[in-house]
Amino acid sequence: MYELDLIIWDMDGTLLQSTSAVPDSFIETAAKFGRPGYSRDEIFECYRLGVPEKVIAHLIGREALVDEMDFFYDALAGRADAVSSYPGILNCLQALESKVELAVFTGASRRSADILLETTQLARYFTHVEGGDEHPPKPDPGARALLSWSSSINNEA
Repeated sequence: MYELDLIIWDMDGTLLQSTSAVPDSFIETAAKFGRPGYSRDEIFECYRLGVPEKVIAHLIGREALVDEMDFFYDALAGRADAVSSYPGILNCLQALESKVELAVFTGASRRSADILLETTQLARYFTHVEGGDEHPPKPDPGARALLSWSSSINNEA
């Protein structure tokens, strides 16, 4: 039997059901800055680009400015109450929290992760949250090296 020291979770689509709040925040931001008319499906296709700064840049056709990104994050925070954890996630995290270190490794930006994890009251379960703006894009095979922040792994090395 294996003993686990650390469980790493993805965020969107694993911990959180965010299929309206996140794309709608992108749609609102694109419309505000001159590019209206995107559908959720078109936004979902943009997720492959990575962090919100890259998605917004793609949607508006140029590098996103700080105030444009602030607008996006404000829009996301305003919709965050529509985000929920998947059924059973809270019970699972509660059962695991005293037994193993829990972390989030997400393609979303750290700022997005903080907004959504705080609003859903899941942030308290994780010793570390790593956003897509803090690591190479998934599924980069070198991402394992970024887990050096884990005290459990560091203590056993």
